[in-house]
This record gives sequence, structure tokens and C-alpha cells, in this order.
Amino acid sequence: MLKIFILITLVFLPINIIGSLFIHLVIDKWLPRFLGTSKFEGENDPHIKITIILGFVERFFYLFLFIFDLYPGIMLWMGIKTAVGWKKWTNKDDRIFYNLFLIGNLVSIFISLIGWLILVDYYKF
Repeated sequence: MLKIFILITLVFLPINIIGSLFIHLVIDKWLPRFLGTSKFEGENDPHIKITIILGFVERFFYLFLFIFDLYPGIMLWMGIKTAVGWKKWTNKDDRIFYNLFLIGNLVSIFISLIGWLILVDYYKF
């Protein structure tokens, strides 16, 4: 069990950190500016730090769901997150944030999938 923990930490931690930086720079900063939304506050947004931490933890959560073949858990979590924010996102002005939310979550799942494939293929996990 300790070997598995060390392997996941050594392999997936760097992938997760790089993924966090990518999502923060591209999804949280560059894409809203590119799309021309004026409501995005970027680094002044008090929720940005908790969003980064949540994404970091979620990518580990997704990795464990991949490892144990619990793929419906990913769909369930995405459904819960979408349902919680649905009322806000039905407002036309907030649709862009909903789309950014979806893109960010898909990138997080993809990052976890890459980590899982590396663990499976190279380390016979």
C-alpha cells in the first residue's frame, strides 16, 4: 500500500501541479480575456484560490476513481457540481462562466486520465 501511495505521489503530483498551472493560466485568466468578458475579476476574485485547491483535490479524486474503475463516480460528481450552480448559470450573462466551468472540468478529467494511463502503462499499476 505504501508503494502505491509513493508511486501516485511521485508520478501524479507533478502532473497535477502542471495541470493546475495550465488551468489557472488558460481557463481562469487567458480564456475569459480572449472571450471579452468584463465580469471576470481574475486574481482579485476571492474565490480563485479555493477553486485552484478544489481542482487540485478533484484531480486526485478522479485519479482514484480511474484506478478503481469507478467511472460513474466522475459523472455523479460532475452532475452534482452542475446541479448546484444551475440556477446561476441559467442567467444569460453567466453562461460564459458555465462554459468555462465545463472546459475546466473536462481538462481536469483529462489530466487525471493522463496520470492514470502513465501509472497503468509504465508502472503496471
